[in-house]
Amino acid sequence: MTALVESLSYSLLRKFGTWRAFNTVSRARRAQLNEQLLTIYRGRVESGPFAGMELPIGNAWADGYRAPKLLGCYEADLHQAMREVLRRKPSAVVNVGCAEGYYAVGLARLLQDVTVFAFDINAQAVATCRQAAELNGVSKRIVLDGLCTISILDELLARGGRPLVFMDIEGGERELLDPARVPQLRSSDIIVEIHDFVDRSISATLLERFSTSHAVELIVESARNPNQFSQLQTWSELDRWLVVDEGRPVTMKWLVCWAK
Repeated sequence: MTALVESLSYSLLRKFGTWRAFNTVSRARRAQLNEQLLTIYRGRVESGPFAGMELPIGNAWADGYRAPKLLGCYEADLHQAMREVLRRKPSAVVNVGCAEGYYAVGLARLLQDVTVFAFDINAQAVATCRQAAELNGVSKRIVLDGLCTISILDELLARGGRPLVFMDIEGGERELLDPARVPQLRSSDIIVEIHDFVDRSISATLLERFSTSHAVELIVESARNPNQFSQLQTWSELDRWLVVDEGRPVTMKWLVCWAK
């Protein structure tokens, strides 16, 4: 298999150039490593706040980042925030951009008396999230839908209590997280991945909108350490780094906003 990958690498390098060749070969190798980890962990998350969660078979985005999710290091920068969510006990969770359901299902498992409203405009993502919910026995507490509009968000948050909004919508957060149009956002906890590489004004805009009503923390993506996982210690260095890669185009940031 190694000889085949090397042969493919040289062939692709000649045809497409260095970056595209490396990207293609690394994806192929990553797929092999994903299968190894699925066998090692039997499809369940090994560590982190969602340890024990069973991952669905399908994916809707790249390879579903299955390897770092299985290891439990996916978006490890938010682990402390997940612990704080558990402590604050939100009245409901609105997960906009749920993808395969890692957070929708993970939070439903942690918050056993809470309904999770999960949205994604990708029909395959919704189907995969539904499968994940069924695998983990939380399908009765996850309400799935496609597009989350301003009016839908406003209606869900107006039901009372202190809900959590968890959002990852590739730059659409500036439009949707607007307390002038959704007043209940001022009394909701918010965790949002910021896509400043799509629109450089997003961070500044959201900070201005929520700095008065919330205790706001800006979290910057940190380095991953594959050497913390004993199962990877016999793997090559390149393989270890491939399985913790989250495919970020730039250094990512999140805003974590706790309603005062």
